[in-house]
Amino acid sequence: MMLRKLLIFIFITIGLSTSLNAIERSIEEIKIGIFLEDIDEFGEFYKINNSPKGMFPESSNTFHLKQIRSQKKFIDTFVKQKGLMEKYTDRVIIGMGYFEFFYMQQLKENKKDIIRFRENYPNINVGLKKKINKIYGLNKARKSMRESIGLTLGDNVESTLQNYYVLYKLLNQAEIQTLKLTREEKKNRKFHNNISKYVSKLKSLLQDNLDQRITDQKFNKDYTQNFKKLLKELKKAQNFKSYELLASFIQEIDKHKQSKKNDLLSVVIVGEGNEKARLQRKYSKLIKRGLVHFAGDIYDESKLCKYFKNAHLFVSPGNIGLTAIHSLSYGTPVVSHNNFICIQPNVKYNTPS
Repeated sequence: MMLRKLLIFIFITIGLSTSLNAIERSIEEIKIGIFLEDIDEFGEFYKINNSPKGMFPESSNTFHLKQIRSQKKFIDTFVKQKGLMEKYTDRVIIGMGYFEFFYMQQLKENKKDIIRFRENYPNINVGLKKKINKIYGLNKARKSMRESIGLTLGDNVESTLQNYYVLYKLLNQAEIQTLKLTREEKKNRKFHNNISKYVSKLKSLLQDNLDQRITDQKFNKDYTQNFKKLLKELKKAQNFKSYELLASFIQEIDKHKQSKKNDLLSVVIVGEGNEKARLQRKYSKLIKRGLVHFAGDIYDESKLCKYFKNAHLFVSPGNIGLTAIHSLSYGTPVVSHNNFICIQPNVKYNTPS
């Protein structure tokens, strides 16, 4: 159940200053986008001799044979059959284990290039940058995979493999049930996936800008393009009722805000309802930081107009009527749904009283 008679105003600002805690980078470093600290996180090549029993057939008894098999398994799971990842979670987990072998092999094959990058930094040519950027991307993936099960890059690779394999064996016992989605559910799923895609792109751009891996000019261009695409997807929503989706989006994007004085996004929720207390508890941290505001009921036009005038977007997830016209009269775009049951005619009529 959602808040009743609720208006949501989203204020969007884009900060371009670098993080206060970031090291100031030279123009050459920013153009490269990879720093010596990143190379340190790559780690060193380690020939993995011990792997969980059952992870490989007995014939794959050397690191060389295991990494060959791992590369094939990894590509099958994350590239060729990526559409099945949600269905077969166990395959994803064991695929993360295979990725550890694949990554180590990449460190081995690119060892000379990594040394050359260290020695020549920041005078790096395009070819070398491309090779190191590949390793950098793989290490980001390795870090993300490990963190998904509570591990870090500092954890021993063999103990990491053991964790992956135990979790795989547990999930592998699950019984798969096939649920047939309706046409509407498929449409909503596509809508959700598109939103997730653009949110992920924005997060990545913001983090790269914070870390000074891209120029402000490129950040401005790419951020604006992707944010417009995100808004376009939001406007396609048939029934935008999930306040938690909206607040979660703010929460994810704000993880990479530019500074405490220059927040990227904030939400003002106007109205009262029995879900208010629960949402206030859930997003208490964002409230303390001033990113989510619960303004309560407001009927004074002089106060409402300030919200409408300053908002970049007005979202009405439930019943909608004159509030949409009200918002448009101030030039503020409206995002809602096409569920006619929730569209109130607001017809003025007389009664005997």
